[in-house]
Amino acid sequence: MRPFFSFFGSKWRVASYYPAPTHSTIIEPFAGSAGYSLRYPDRMVKLYDVDDAIWAVWDYLIRVRPEEILALPLLFDHVDEIDVPQEARWMIGYWLNKGTVQPSKSPSKWMRDYQIKQPGVYWARKYEKESHRRFHSSIIGR
Repeated sequence: MRPFFSFFGSKWRVASYYPAPTHSTIIEPFAGSAGYSLRYPDRMVKLYDVDDAIWAVWDYLIRVRPEEILALPLLFDHVDEIDVPQEARWMIGYWLNKGTVQPSKSPSKWMRDYQIKQPGVYWARKYEKESHRRFHSSIIGR
C-alpha cells in the first residue's frame, strides 16, 4: 500500500531497507505519512505524531466513508474556499505540494509545472479525472 499523502521526512523510500516487523503491532512514533506501516497492511498499527494536522488527517482517513472521499472537490484555487472538513483540507493540502512540513493552501509553481509532465500525480484542476481516480483508488483501496 502506498502513502495517502506526502510528508517531509517520509520513510516510504527507505522503509524497504528496514527489517520487517517482528510483532503483530507496529508503533510509528513519528507517523507523518506512515511510510513504514503502510508496507505492512496485515499488522495492527499505532500512529503517533505531535503535529495536529497529521493526527487529524489520519483520524479522518480512518473514519471517512468512501463516498465522502469521492465527493471531495478537485476544482478550486485555494483550499480555504472549499466546503469540506478541516481534516480533508489538510489532506488535500499535503497533496498539493509533495514533501512539505505543513499542508499547502494552493499548488506551488513547481507542482503546477510538474503536473503537466505527470498528469494525475497531484491534485490538479487541469487533470481532474486522473487526479480523482488516482487519489480515490489509493484511499478506497484500503
